[in-house]
Amino acid sequence: MDSTATLYNQLKAAEPFFLLAGPNLIESEEHIMRMAKSIKTIASKVGLPLVFNSSFDKANRTSSKSFRGPGMSEGLKILEKVKIAYDIPIVTDVHESIQCEEAGKVADIIQIPSFLCRQTNFLVATAKTGKIINIKKGQFCAPSVMVNSTEKVRLAGNPNVMVCEREQCLDTTEAVDPKSRHKGKLETKSFFGSTLVPLTLRFESRKRQLVQRLLGQLISSGKASRDIDT
Repeated sequence: MDSTATLYNQLKAAEPFFLLAGPNLIESEEHIMRMAKSIKTIASKVGLPLVFNSSFDKANRTSSKSFRGPGMSEGLKILEKVKIAYDIPIVTDVHESIQCEEAGKVADIIQIPSFLCRQTNFLVATAKTGKIINIKKGQFCAPSVMVNSTEKVRLAGNPNVMVCEREQCLDTTEAVDPKSRHKGKLETKSFFGSTLVPLTLRFESRKRQLVQRLLGQLISSGKASRDIDT
């Protein structure tokens, strides 16, 4: 079994859940290395499998004046240093098909931004990296849409695909609960994602307590507050 399939199966089997966490954006090498060290220490302490998450470029910023990150070349070098120094897998997002091959040389998981979750050619390009593909569900999509999105990846020859629920689901016809009737049709690994402290997520009691404990340690350590993307 190759390393990608091995990691995918480990994440599927993780109990009570696995953690994708890190700064939303690479601000500097020093910041990323400090965050990776702190997050790995805390995740190990509470017994959660960790994949370190950060972006080399946030192309979907609201303002063109906003800082987008160091760019692909420099950003991937920094993420590779994290991967080697702390022996943790890496997830990062791509925004264009042309970025997929280079990102796949470093990242263990390629992440699809929510705004691009239905783009067929883009999904196929990410699938061809052979890496695990994490599709963030657009808040404008019903959960059932992800059935087609994951199928696009699988039909491109990549069975290692998972989806990230962005908590509030809204389409043009209805407000959809994440635990709605659509969920049973989606036969892939799914999890919640949030850039805010997710204390209101409807986890089972034990999982919710573990999330609260984890985030409490991150915030009280002074190493993180709103710059953690979980």
